[in-house]
Amino acid sequence: MLKRRANSMPHAASWIDHFFSQVERLPLPPPVVYLLGYLVVVTAHHVILWTGGGLPMGEFSQGILFTIVFWMFLQMAAFHYFQNQAETSLLFFRPALDMSEKEFEKLRFSFVNFSARPALVGGLLSLAIAFAMFFGPYEIASPMFKATPLATALTFLVLLGSPFAFGFFYFVFRSLVGINRLYRKVKHINLFNLGPLYVLSRFTSRVGMLFILYLVVNSFTTGAWGSQETGDAIAGFYLVFNGLIAVLAFVLPLWGIHVRMAAVKEAASTENNQMIQEHFSAIQKNVKQGRIDKVTALRAGNSALLEYRQELGKISTWPWDIATLRTFVTALAVPMTVWVVQQVLTRTIVR
Repeated sequence: MLKRRANSMPHAASWIDHFFSQVERLPLPPPVVYLLGYLVVVTAHHVILWTGGGLPMGEFSQGILFTIVFWMFLQMAAFHYFQNQAETSLLFFRPALDMSEKEFEKLRFSFVNFSARPALVGGLLSLAIAFAMFFGPYEIASPMFKATPLATALTFLVLLGSPFAFGFFYFVFRSLVGINRLYRKVKHINLFNLGPLYVLSRFTSRVGMLFILYLVVNSFTTGAWGSQETGDAIAGFYLVFNGLIAVLAFVLPLWGIHVRMAAVKEAASTENNQMIQEHFSAIQKNVKQGRIDKVTALRAGNSALLEYRQELGKISTWPWDIATLRTFVTALAVPMTVWVVQQVLTRTIVR
């Protein structure tokens, strides 16, 4: 990632951007770094509980394994991944933008990086919310996180990562809105060279699939929260909203360019149909006048126009390729189907 700020950049990169840059300088791939971080924290938490009497020796806590720590590192990894994807997508989108390299670099920097001051304010606010929720009167996570003083202290340190969780959702929202704005910067749409316009749909589809992944992961970890009621509430939230959010995240940022592509296609089709009509009229006129030599040339031109109309009709006005759409639909349908079948079988067996 190119994240260093030049003097001409619109704002300074945030502490989150600098953190990700430092992670990328490590000899291990970022996903491995976050996985190792997760393993270190949950291992330390269990050692503290085992030695402090909070948990029988050798017994593992689902709450420690699959709730706060798990989701914190998952959010960090997802944040890092999608920030890289945002930059990669924008670079492949570059041919669709008619601007100088200097203008594009400013656009890239703003699209990928956080502004330093808002990131700091947002980070402090997210910390306040996380600590208020966790140390408040309501039990929203396993009591194992506060079973001993050392466990509480370690949990306090873990919650320092909450800005990544809150920041990630803000980053995704900002990116999806930004994609719509990027499409507005496209001055010319070539219906026979739509590759650059398809690139951003791959980003939005992956955002949608991430929410589906959260739904699947949460379905296996609902029992790890502090109470059954909390787990059911979280499961219900993911079930009701994640499918809808996934679809909206995939489609809505692409709606504006879809409308423009449809308008360009309609204009091209209208112009072509008018030319076809003119050629047919000219053919009829020349046939009546007996100028057969000109009819042959007109028929050749008309055949080309009819072929153009056929090819134009094959062009989709949605800015995605078939592979991207197929992958997204599969990712959406399979877990939803499995969940429905599981619920039906569970209720049937219980009865």
